[in-house]
Amino acid sequence: MLRAKRINHSLINTLYNYPIHSQKRQSNVLACKEALLLTARASLLAAPFIWHFRLHKKYRKTTGWLIKTPVLMACLAIAVGLDQCPITGRWRLLWMSEQEELEWSNERLRTLLNKDENLVVLGKDDERTKLVLQITRRLVNTLPPSNKRSILPTWPDPITHGISSLVDRRGLKEPSTTTSQMDIVNFPQGLTLYHPNLKVGWNIYVIDDKSQFNAYAMPSKEIVIYTGLMDLLDYREDFLSTVLAHEIAHVTQRHAIENLGLQNLATVVFDFIRGAIVSVTIPFPIVTSSLTLAINWINDPLSDSAFSRKLELEADAVGLDIMARAGFDPTCALQLWSIMSAFDKQNEEQKSLFEQTFPFLNTHPPSESRLNVSVNFSKT
Repeated sequence: MLRAKRINHSLINTLYNYPIHSQKRQSNVLACKEALLLTARASLLAAPFIWHFRLHKKYRKTTGWLIKTPVLMACLAIAVGLDQCPITGRWRLLWMSEQEELEWSNERLRTLLNKDENLVVLGKDDERTKLVLQITRRLVNTLPPSNKRSILPTWPDPITHGISSLVDRRGLKEPSTTTSQMDIVNFPQGLTLYHPNLKVGWNIYVIDDKSQFNAYAMPSKEIVIYTGLMDLLDYREDFLSTVLAHEIAHVTQRHAIENLGLQNLATVVFDFIRGAIVSVTIPFPIVTSSLTLAINWINDPLSDSAFSRKLELEADAVGLDIMARAGFDPTCALQLWSIMSAFDKQNEEQKSLFEQTFPFLNTHPPSESRLNVSVNFSKT
């Protein structure tokens, strides 16, 4: 149990006002990024029309800037967002900073938990909550303090110096339990400290809903698991550790923010494709409408789901490593994905026609593919 020192009244007043100024500052930063993205999209959308109507010959200077703008925006995005995965070493683009990531995570969690008015969060004294807490503590204790790979040293280091971010959690439901409790005397209601150390401060929500077979984790170190999935796995520690380690791996690898960045880039690419199609097929309006509808039809599932499969498989591999370090048997994942594969086949009829026709666009890879990842890990 950690207990912070008393905070004086002047600091209290500052903390009460902090979320307002912080939200304005974060909104301004995100607005700038959205403006840059919108400029790049507009330039790419206009480029095919400029070429089709030969405007680049008449207005060389203006059209030159329209062509250079998306290239400049792409270079800025790569320079600012280039990052390396902490375990796999894979290079990727991250669209948000860590503080923006926390704000987005809390807002996303608030939306997910509040969309069902009858949602029941189990208390800390429930045996199911205690089971999830016990497994989660074993898993997170194996994590490194930080998930960063820094090329240049920074000072002060937020991990060793204990620097925390102030996060506004007002409007969020209380979690079932947490891996490490921090009591702060005279701290404003709804404001909490987010410590960057991956070993501490994980909030756990155990949702009493036997119809949901799901679990997910948010970048702000929030784990949500439904009792329906726990019932399906018969409350076995090895199976539950596989699921929880997988979700923890998503957080350590910052997959949620990486996927958001890829969706933004996919949107820019599809805008350019739409502009090219419209500029070429202007004399044929029926063809233009048909091709545009086809592009819109595949845009969302392709940008939202296709790359998610790669991130899911990476989370499987990293999760197995976390399991092994925590003392769980990672070969149990073989049995788990065999069960889930049979479960997928039983529920094949409930999938939409689109998912059955294009299974490669599903957000999660087939259980058979995940089974192969577990087999390869068990051989190493």
